[in-house]
Amino acid sequence: MSKKITTGVEKAYYAILTQDGENPTYEQVKYLPGLREISVTANEEQATIYAENRLYDSENSLGQIEVTLDFASIDTSDYAALFGKKLAQSGGIIESADDQPPYIALMVEKTLSGGVKEYLTLFKGKLSLPEDKAKTKEGKTEYQTVSLSGIFMPLENGIWKHSVKTTDDDFDPEIHDKSWGKTVFIPEEKTEVFIPEEQTE
Repeated sequence: MSKKITTGVEKAYYAILTQDGENPTYEQVKYLPGLREISVTANEEQATIYAENRLYDSENSLGQIEVTLDFASIDTSDYAALFGKKLAQSGGIIESADDQPPYIALMVEKTLSGGVKEYLTLFKGKLSLPEDKAKTKEGKTEYQTVSLSGIFMPLENGIWKHSVKTTDDDFDPEIHDKSWGKTVFIPEEKTEVFIPEEQTE
């Protein structure tokens, strides 16, 4: 089988986390148009111990999960929802000193070579306010995009990310199409069924 190489990103979705715990719940999933780029960096902390004049043991633990995104633009209603802002009755956004962004899930579609797609879900994180800047037009149009960054983390059940390709074993396109972009799907771990060999006399 030929290797599948990432060729681009397409749609992005988000949903506000309303309850963490054994059965996490989210508000309605919303489409977030204009995704141009995404980067996910999971930092690992490594602890080591030396004994008997050698490295005796080591253990890794998950640290901060840094996410950066670039969008063509962010609609007013999405901006208010993502950053915990209030909409003004006269239009626009009211920003206050005590505003707090909610925890969200982030869902992204990636394209791979050969017509394959990969679906990525990050289950819990907060975004930081983007820089507000603009540049004068210098003879020709130069599009100015919106860059976002945030810190993501595991849910209380330990899960922080799920990714699946359309070529993966057990991928069911019909089931996927019914949930993707509509609900935040929490995957369950696959358990191997042990079938004992037939005993022979």
